[in-house]
Amino acid sequence: MRSIAATLAILAAVGTSLGQDADTPPEADAGVDSPVQTAEDATTQPQRPPMPTFIYTIGQSIEATTVPHIDGGGKANSALTRTEFDVIWLASRRTRAIFQFSNEFAFYDFDGAFRLDPVDGDPVGSMNRQNVDVLVSHNLDRQWSLIALGGIGLARERNADVGDSIVWRAGIGTAYQATENISIGVSVIATAEQEGNVEFLPLPAIDATFDLDERWTLSLGTLSGASLSYEANDKLSFELQAGYNERNYRLDEDGFAPEGVFQDKSIDLRLGVNWQPQPGLEIEAGIGSELWRRFKIEDSDGDRLRRVESDPTLVLFAGLSYRF
Repeated sequence: MRSIAATLAILAAVGTSLGQDADTPPEADAGVDSPVQTAEDATTQPQRPPMPTFIYTIGQSIEATTVPHIDGGGKANSALTRTEFDVIWLASRRTRAIFQFSNEFAFYDFDGAFRLDPVDGDPVGSMNRQNVDVLVSHNLDRQWSLIALGGIGLARERNADVGDSIVWRAGIGTAYQATENISIGVSVIATAEQEGNVEFLPLPAIDATFDLDERWTLSLGTLSGASLSYEANDKLSFELQAGYNERNYRLDEDGFAPEGVFQDKSIDLRLGVNWQPQPGLEIEAGIGSELWRRFKIEDSDGDRLRRVESDPTLVLFAGLSYRF
């Protein structure tokens, strides 16, 4: 399942891109005592989309990684493809929701990683992840908003038991727009991973965006990571981004850890270029490194069996998305 941080970051980004709908007071939404809009106002103020409105995004991404050295010996290659379909529902100027459907295919090719897999040094192969997520945001006023989320999915090796591969999460939180550039918030999340244990986690969030000048933008977030972007023109931009990723998969019965869990964590640094040849269409490509990466295998009860780290890796990535 996609990380909680990523899904909350998507919702925050959508709220920003749609232009702070909460700035419109309730009486203006209802049409009570609102001033008559003049022709000059209509040309100088941005037009809000009619409510309700649906926005659709479909995307495909791929990345390939080379792991040159693993603790205790061995190396690996991995590849990941992700297909995603998002539906953004602008129910009103205060309420919006995201419905996200995604499918991932991951392939791992380990060679001589006997510290991770003492049997043959090749602990895992093909992995699949499918999940459905729903996120809802409601603006109480110009500063305060409520967020609710829920999701369910499967994350497993090709022949792993489906019932043991189900993961889910649900949560509720609040966010406060402290200034035009800074927001803070906290959520309480109940999550169940493959180990079967339900955990309740407080998840603080601080997001800040600074326009350094007309072309340079710095973004910092406890959930989304850090990024520095440069807008060359209306169609071309560059971004340097650092972030955290985590994936967990249920294993099948064939390995040395039958029905266990394989975990892949990393801290990434990536440089990418984004091209928008026409409205709604985005093409992205770039190069990067996983500065820190850790593989872990647990048994079916959630007890750790093996854990190794790797040297910095080389990552190549590309993606294509279209919004309509």
